Amino acid sequence: MVFFEQVKKTYHGRTKPALDEINLHIQPGQFVYLSGPSGAGKTTFLRLLFGAELPSSGLVKVLGADMGRIPARAMPRLRRKIGVIFQDFKLVRGLTVYENTALALSVAGINGKTMANQVSKTLAQVGLAARAHTLVETLSGGEQQRVAIARALVARPKLLLADEPTGNLDPENAREIMRLVVQAHTRGTTVIVATHDPQLIKLVRGPKVIRLYQGRLEEGS
Repeated sequence: MVFFEQVKKTYHGRTKPALDEINLHIQPGQFVYLSGPSGAGKTTFLRLLFGAELPSSGLVKVLGADMGRIPARAMPRLRRKIGVIFQDFKLVRGLTVYENTALALSVAGINGKTMANQVSKTLAQVGLAARAHTLVETLSGGEQQRVAIARALVARPKLLLADEPTGNLDPENAREIMRLVVQAHTRGTTVIVATHDPQLIKLVRGPKVIRLYQGRLEEGS
């Protein structure tokens, strides 16, 4: 599912790598917490997984694809299998809950009744069916995060990536968001959640925990 071999990532103009000597194998169906303090390299790790960044050296494989060598024309097809929940939501203002969720299907070429059915079902799963035609900028932070989750899940991804999904939420909303992420995992999706909050890890039973510190895996990860 996910394979890292001697992966190093150094950003232009910097001497210290964001990630260094990362060796890791994540099996299909696992629930993984990527933990560590701010600046540990968690976001860079996730960005390598969906092709927003390329490794400076080493091998990154996701769903069988070599992320350092995958042709540009093949990247959209791969990304359709990966759902991403961004820390800042990245919702499109001026569009409704339904329209934001449907974007993930539209770029995958799914339209018509199939789109309508999948969007409606997903919004019901995240508790937003009644808000389908509401503009996203009028929603609360917790509701906006649910839209972000719906958009990430609507295309039924094989891999779900979440970058600090509860970072701006109160404890009650955080638990609800994690319930939705766990629900996706129970349906067979491999899940990787990046967090600096140790309390979040306690909300899931028996996850694999990977610890990053200053761009390196800590012992035992």
